[in-house]
Amino acid sequence: MRLLEDLASGGLPLKQAATRLRLVLESIAENHAEYRDWNSTTTQSDRGECLHILLDFLRVKAEHDRIAWTLRPVNMAHRVLARRGVAAASVAWRTRMRDETRDTAAALVQRLTDLETHWSVRLASVSDRVRRPFTAALEHGGRRRSGARDGREPRPGARRRPRPWAAAGGRALETAGMGPAAGGPGFRQGWPRVRSQGRREPEVAW
Repeated sequence: MRLLEDLASGGLPLKQAATRLRLVLESIAENHAEYRDWNSTTTQSDRGECLHILLDFLRVKAEHDRIAWTLRPVNMAHRVLARRGVAAASVAWRTRMRDETRDTAAALVQRLTDLETHWSVRLASVSDRVRRPFTAALEHGGRRRSGARDGREPRPGARRRPRPWAAAGGRALETAGMGPAAGGPGFRQGWPRVRSQGRREPEVAW
């Protein structure tokens, strides 16, 4: 085994080998569902020396999860708009997020597709997540909140309380304090720019 040979020859320090092995084991433990998928659906899992293939897939998944994490403030802002009933603003917010993340999402999907083609492996647990657009949760929440609140239909003849958020069209974002005209952290000024460049760490700028 090459690892044992490198350790015996001194080519690989024991401390460095232990650190790398711990990283591999922790990665598998933290992605147990993906490991079960790998173990039950691929023939490569029968060979221990092919474990690096699983790690390649986990790297793509990890980058997708990191980017999704940086977008949490955007999701929270959209949730506020949807709860306050500002349909035009929430739609504009989702559209902007879709435009900002389209290239990054496409690059991740392409990396995953290349891995699947190269290794002839497809892990549904990884594929389903990476191929899910970053706006999926927003679109689901928007459709849910566009209907009756809490599953109850409004009472016949009930009047909604007027709100300052009721501006129509493109002015809805400014009325909600999310647009450039409102000053402060605006819709453009505060938008996180998320880019992914190959195997490098994703770049996030606010």
